[in-house]
Amino acid sequence: MLAVPDRVEEIPNIIERIRRGEKVDHYETKRQTKDGRVLDISLTVSPMRDAAGEIIGASKIARDITERRRLEDRLKEYTREQTALIEARTASLQREHKARQTAELLNKVGPLLAAELDTQSLAQKVTELATQLAGAQFGALFHNVQNEQGESYMLYTISGVPREHFSKFPMPRNTKVFAPTFAGEGVVRSDDITKDPRYGQNPPYRGMPEGHLPVRSYIAAPVVSRSGEVLGGLFFGHEKTGVFTEQHEMLLTGIAAQAAIALDNARLFSESIRAQQALSRSNDELRRANADLEQFAFSASHDLKEPLRMVAIYSQILQRKYGDRLDAAANDYLRKVLDGAYRMEKLVQDLLAYTRSSVPADPSEVVPSVDAEAVFQQAVTNLSQSIEETGATIEKGPLPVLRITEVHLLQLFQNLIENAIKYRGNARPYLQVHATREQDLWRICVHDNGIGIASEYKEQVFGLFKRLHTSEKYSGTGIGLAICQRLVLRYGGTIWVESEGEGRGSRFCFTVPGAESGSSQGAESGAEHSPGRGQHH
Repeated sequence: MLAVPDRVEEIPNIIERIRRGEKVDHYETKRQTKDGRVLDISLTVSPMRDAAGEIIGASKIARDITERRRLEDRLKEYTREQTALIEARTASLQREHKARQTAELLNKVGPLLAAELDTQSLAQKVTELATQLAGAQFGALFHNVQNEQGESYMLYTISGVPREHFSKFPMPRNTKVFAPTFAGEGVVRSDDITKDPRYGQNPPYRGMPEGHLPVRSYIAAPVVSRSGEVLGGLFFGHEKTGVFTEQHEMLLTGIAAQAAIALDNARLFSESIRAQQALSRSNDELRRANADLEQFAFSASHDLKEPLRMVAIYSQILQRKYGDRLDAAANDYLRKVLDGAYRMEKLVQDLLAYTRSSVPADPSEVVPSVDAEAVFQQAVTNLSQSIEETGATIEKGPLPVLRITEVHLLQLFQNLIENAIKYRGNARPYLQVHATREQDLWRICVHDNGIGIASEYKEQVFGLFKRLHTSEKYSGTGIGLAICQRLVLRYGGTIWVESEGEGRGSRFCFTVPGAESGSSQGAESGAEHSPGRGQHH
């Protein structure tokens, strides 16, 4: 009645032990109360003897240990939880320690790889470092390269075994084992690659080729650039099984990332070297072409000038000797021939000037400093006849010291001032010339009160032979502003025109480099020291 159903078999065993005179002490079991509750108890059963020493019965003492057992169970559960917590923390600390070790290794590897810019040397260094850090018996890096013709092919470097060992085997293909790596799908790790379901499924070997290294443990990581391009793959092996761990995966992932950056940098460096070499060849060819062009322009101008001079001279002789015998129409024809010859000669001169201005500056040439004040004065002197004939007034602010060849600056001033006088309106020409600093450049503007320029022609005026008016109305060849643009571009500057429309004047501005020192002071103090300060008539 006292025993719970699954403990009834204990009773005969206990009675048998009492019959043998044994004492059952602190036997923990379960029993039930009258109301059916099941209790954990500690049972003590002792044999009872008569005067003759015969066993005639037994005494039982049952102590209720339910609460103690509950406390013990809770203690065991708590102990298990604490043990699991300690194990988890220990594992976390171990992972953290391994991660720190991995990071320290990668921090050492990164600078070593970044310092190497030769692709093949870099690949060999990556392979050797990674093989050593992964604890691999042998390793290889297969990577894509591109030659100067843009053709792609694959190279490889190995470590831990002579290169000749691989020379008789073909390059890895996109088999089921290698494909994930060459596709950039992440690390592949196998404790025994020969038991991997992807292994041995491709002809002609159907497994390990005869004479190949005895690879069992296998790990591979793709080398992927920052742009997502798969540059190649790192492959490592060992003849023992179970060599590579999760930590090796982390380590190789980091090394592959470092290798990708270094290979990217090396490739960019190689491309920049090739680009520099190509640019140098192009510059040499351009210099030769420009030299030929300049020589041709000199020759052509000389060859053209002579027949033009003959046309002009004999036209003048005809006009002087026989002009009184010719009718008005014939004299008009002669005048037009002379005018055409003069305009053609001016055109040849301007074309020669344009050709010279088109020759790129030699990078090794040291451009001298020039005082813009003195050059401006020379330009005004050269144009003094036009200035006097038109009654032009020129107001000038202080001008700086510039980094430009003197004759080029003189061409700029003369072209812009001459145009401002030529394209005047009904009023007398009035010009303002001033300079302002813009970081390393100076902006110089020539502002006039002339006929102005419509907005749709502001770019067109700098084109070669781009004229907005007929030569009968305004003389010229249409090359002057094109020469100005070429000269300014030669020194890294820009030129543009601002105008509020026809009849409202124009402002032509250009930028050129200032001198390394003293340019700002020269401009600011020009009002006190410049002899050209004020007006020119």
